[in-house]
Amino acid sequence: MDGRYILQAPKQVDTDIFEVLQVPEAKPSEWLKETLVKGNAVGYDPALHTIKEIDRLTKSLGAEGIRLTPVPENPIDKLWEKDRPRPPMAGIVHHSVEFSGRSAAEKIAQVQDTLKEDNQDAVLLTAPDSICWLFNIRGGDIKHTPVALAFAIVPKEGRPTLFIDPAKVDENVRGTLQSITDIAKPGELDGALKRSPSRRRRCGSIPTPRRCASRRRWKWTASNTLPARILARCPRRPRRRRRSPARGPRIFATARPWCAFSLGSTRSAKRAAWMRSPRR
Repeated sequence: MDGRYILQAPKQVDTDIFEVLQVPEAKPSEWLKETLVKGNAVGYDPALHTIKEIDRLTKSLGAEGIRLTPVPENPIDKLWEKDRPRPPMAGIVHHSVEFSGRSAAEKIAQVQDTLKEDNQDAVLLTAPDSICWLFNIRGGDIKHTPVALAFAIVPKEGRPTLFIDPAKVDENVRGTLQSITDIAKPGELDGALKRSPSRRRRCGSIPTPRRCASRRRWKWTASNTLPARILARCPRRPRRRRRSPARGPRIFATARPWCAFSLGSTRSAKRAAWMRSPRR
């Protein structure tokens, strides 16, 4: 675990059973190589580890004769069936263009243009911030972070598909989303990947789970998170003097033509929108 919990963990776990190690000083790959021997296998849940992470571990452990094996069912999930908390089901809300700077349709069109330029057929989005940015939505599934847990597939042509629990989408938001995307349940993602027609390449974002890469006919190209990658191509505004709505004195501000993803409070979002407005 990281340094934020290295003092707390020994007080809350049985150290006779668990050894508490701090990362990055202690690396899982090094611990496994010191603990296991040639011919051993390490099971892992492909839904909890990224493509890049498993590829790196496979290379590192393979040099020592240790192999990685995906497990069909997580054993912790089987033990935790009775008293496990229910998944978060906070409703999503539409994030107005007043604060987002661009409509979801415009963002989707630019993503599809980027896919065509990069010779990719589709992008699978698994990062909540990228998904909320793209579809101009906000949620409450994670404390203190207004995002919704979901998945999305954006093809280079045609309508994207947003995989989100229907209980999170009320009728008003559903009407807005259905004008730009198809909506499906998260459990339908694997089936959608299997049914996808054979194409030359697919583009997967860095946090994509390894289980998605195992779907047939999918070839993966890792990329940066979507908002950062798209906005990196956007020209910056010239520096202008602005008057802060909260403090009054003039300040210098530079900004892109639109805000990628505002995670701040409503007040912060209003300030960001004010900063993007024409000079008064």
